[in-house]
Amino acid sequence: MKRTLAVMVALVVAVAADGGTRPKRVPRARKREAVQRDRIGDGLRDGSLTRREAGRLAREQKRVKEMAKDMASDGTVTRREKAMLERAQEKASSHIAHERHDAQGTMGPKPPRNWKTWDPGVNDRQRIQHHRIAQGIRSGSLTPAETRQIIQAESDIRRMERAMKSDGVLTKAERQQLHAALNEASKEIFGLKHNDASRPRIRPALVQTIEGGEFSEADAHELFAQCRRLLAIRRALGGPALPPEQRGALEDEFAALAAQLFD
Repeated sequence: MKRTLAVMVALVVAVAADGGTRPKRVPRARKREAVQRDRIGDGLRDGSLTRREAGRLAREQKRVKEMAKDMASDGTVTRREKAMLERAQEKASSHIAHERHDAQGTMGPKPPRNWKTWDPGVNDRQRIQHHRIAQGIRSGSLTPAETRQIIQAESDIRRMERAMKSDGVLTKAERQQLHAALNEASKEIFGLKHNDASRPRIRPALVQTIEGGEFSEADAHELFAQCRRLLAIRRALGGPALPPEQRGALEDEFAALAAQLFD
């Protein structure tokens, strides 16, 4: 049993992690739900929403509310669940904005964009990667040298984007090139945040429990399962490019699991 526990401790140490948070409740989600409900009501009053559009948006709000209730049914909302809920609310919010700025009503159409160069997919991915870099700086999983390296890569992508848009058109091939560069930057961020330069420290309480002989066989099996899952997620994040939503969900799950094992 002691040999097994020693192997288990070694496995835990080998799993790189970048922090995480304990499960939290999400009062912000309830506030946002109320704001979006008011926006639908405003749309009905000013005519920017038809009754059919308002009904469709209200049903979407109901689905998001039911999702939130299901997540909170066990008394806590995990970091991964919170991220899923925020993405659902973001999507619902964009639907409200779209319907309120169409042809009818007092709000009218949105100010015109340069649709030939606009690419929300690229912009969204850049924001996500900036958030990941900031998280790495806060948690200490990115060293100063690593931070400078990845910021330089992000700056190169922005310069590439400006050069591509300088003629007033962003072609399909150029969008694909930008996404390919963002894929490489995403892998680099993950690799730098999970290398040995800033290996996390196992929670002292966990080490004390293992070394004190208070760890049962069931506890050992559960810890092994958590480590295997962390390694599986790490392989997935370091492999072929993933859709942004899938990558975000995996990163949230990784952070939540890591937070149970590391300081």
